[in-house]
Order: sequence, then C-alpha cells, then structure tokens
Amino acid sequence: MRPAQRFAILFPMKRFTENRTMMLMAAAVAAILLAALGLPVFTWLRLELGGAAWAFWFVWLVPFLSLPLSYSVREGKVRTWMHRIGECCMGAVLYISTTFILKAAVLLIMRVSGSAPPADVRIWAGRAAFLLFLMIYLAGVLTALRIKTVRLEITAPVKNRLRLVLLSDLHLGFFTGRRMTERIASAVNGERPDAVLFAGDIFDMDYPSLRDPRRHARALRSITAPLGKYACLGNHDMLNDDPRKDEWIRRCGITVLHDETEHLGDIVLLGRRDVSDEERMPPEEAYKAVPPGAYAVVLDHNPSGYRSEWEHGASLLLCGHTHGGQTFPLNILQKLVMPMPVYGYRRAGEKSLFVTSGAGFWGPPLRLGVRNEIVRIDLVPEKCERTDAHDRPC
Repeated sequence: MRPAQRFAILFPMKRFTENRTMMLMAAAVAAILLAALGLPVFTWLRLELGGAAWAFWFVWLVPFLSLPLSYSVREGKVRTWMHRIGECCMGAVLYISTTFILKAAVLLIMRVSGSAPPADVRIWAGRAAFLLFLMIYLAGVLTALRIKTVRLEITAPVKNRLRLVLLSDLHLGFFTGRRMTERIASAVNGERPDAVLFAGDIFDMDYPSLRDPRRHARALRSITAPLGKYACLGNHDMLNDDPRKDEWIRRCGITVLHDETEHLGDIVLLGRRDVSDEERMPPEEAYKAVPPGAYAVVLDHNPSGYRSEWEHGASLLLCGHTHGGQTFPLNILQKLVMPMPVYGYRRAGEKSLFVTSGAGFWGPPLRLGVRNEIVRIDLVPEKCERTDAHDRPC
C-alpha cells in the first residue's frame, strides 16, 4: 500500500472536511505555521526598507492570518477575499525571500572582495530587491492568465486517427474567473477533439468557493466532442462531499468515471478514483473491466502509481496533480525531490505516460517557468502519415 493510500485511510478527506471542529483546529495550526514563516520574512523586509511598525504589523498579521481564518467562514465575499489575500501572500513570501536572498548574496560578495558597501548603497539595494520582487510577481500573474497547447502524436492500434484533448487541475474557485474558463474552452474547441478528458481537480475546494457557477458551467458545456467529455476526480474535488458538485459537473456535460470504463471507438477509457479516495479499487480489480489486449487510456489524477498502472494494463496513462511545479524555483525543487515524473511525456516500450502541468493553478495566481496548458493527443495508426494541425486523413 502506497503512503498516499495509508494517509487516506487514516485521514479520510470527506470525513475531515465535514467536521467543522477539525477544520477550525487545522486552521489554527495553519495560522501558527504561517505566522512562524511570515514573521522572520517580514521582519527582514522591515529592517531592509526601514518600514514603519504599523506597516510591518499590517503586512504580516492581516495576510498571514486571513488564509487559515477563511476556513472558519462558510461562504460569502468576506471568505473569498480572505482566501485571496492569504494565497497572494503565499506567493509574495516566496519571491520576497528569493529577491532579498539574492540582494544579500551580492552585498556579501562585495564585502568579501574588499569593497564594503556604504549604508546608502545597502538601502538602495534593498529597494531594488523589492522592485525586482514586484516585477517578478506581476510577470507571474500575467503568465498564469495565458494558456498554451501541447501537441503529441502516439502510435496506437486504432483504425482511424483519434484525437483526445487532456486538461487537468482547473481549480475553479476563489481565483479562476469565468473568462479564464471561457479561454480554456475556446482553446479546447480550437483543436477539434473527438473526446475531451479531465484528469481531476476540477474544483479548487468546495462548491461555495466557485465564482459564478452558471457561467463556468456554460463555458465547459460549450466544449464539443463527438465521443463525449469524461473525467476522473482529484484530491481537491474530494475536499467536501457536496451533492451540488456532482450536479454541477453533470450540467457541464461531463461524465465522471469512478474506476469505470467507457468504450471510445477502438480504445477503452478507464477513469480511476484518486489515491486519497478510500473507495479506490486496487488495480487488479479496476482493470478487470478492460478487455484483454485492448488499448487502455487511463485517467488517474495522481501519477505516483504509474508503474503499477502500467503493469496492470494501462497503455496510455494521463495524469495531472503536480502542476509541473507551477512556478520557479518550485518546479526545479519538485523534480529533485519527487519520486515520480512531475511533467511531460514518458515512454517505456509500448507503455506511455503524460503528466500535464494543468490548465489552471493552485494557491496564488502565479506561473513562472511553467505554463498553463491543454494537451492534444492524436492516437494514429502505424501507417498513418503525419499531418498539419487540423487535417486528419487517417
């Protein structure tokens, strides 16, 4: 049993999020941890910039406590703005720390080289570091609002070319507006897919956090695919067992596969429950529904068990969850510490895996070094000739 599954058994997501006392206790713990992290960062910032005491306390106390305290509010604009401020602060801490560490390194090199910088130079260096932080943060926000298309061709035992579009990690909620969802839907339709596959984390948290659910549903419902739209659920989709979520997904025209299969022409689609779901079937049970010798395209939000899925019959495994690290330098750190692929295409013999960085973002609206994306996957017969972006003669 994998660590994620052991954790799911000990701390079931549904039970946890339905228990208000446990949520408040978690919020209190998060407040203490965030305060412990924010205090040294903003103390350093105050010393560097010579900020007034009231400004320091405002910058530290309000953002760092707003995120955990937002979990104690059921719904409404107050909760939404508390969450937004707290999440933006998470990103601010990352890049404030990075820029001021860079500034400290430059001044240290100057001191070691024998040219100790005067006080006014140190002050201006601090201001330059803060300006650099603002520029990086703005660039990250602007990048998070854009979306690219990754195109991939894979040889498969199909009679005719089959076009799939994969998107994952929409994280619809506090930040993602309906314009972003419309932009994603337009990009998907522009690829003229035969089937559209959602690899989990459609929701960021709970249903009340969803901004303008009718317009979001209208945008996703506008996605057209002759063979249908299918999804597996992710860990964030399970943060609250609200029947409105299921109904909303149905209104979008999306079929959720809970360890279930669907035949799409020459292939079989299997949607796996998330590893955090205590009802997830073991692979030897889930793959009984896949006919022997069939080309199985498998949706599984978390790629941690990709080798086991390959061994039990997955021909093409499509995952999300990692966000590709989402932003620099976390994308580099994630590749170094994660025991699984965090982004891109991997192939081993006749088995394939694609882990997408996701069409949305989690936490602060930041993307640097990693783009939001949808993935167009063309399954082509062995003798099918390559074509341009839209022609499909095979």
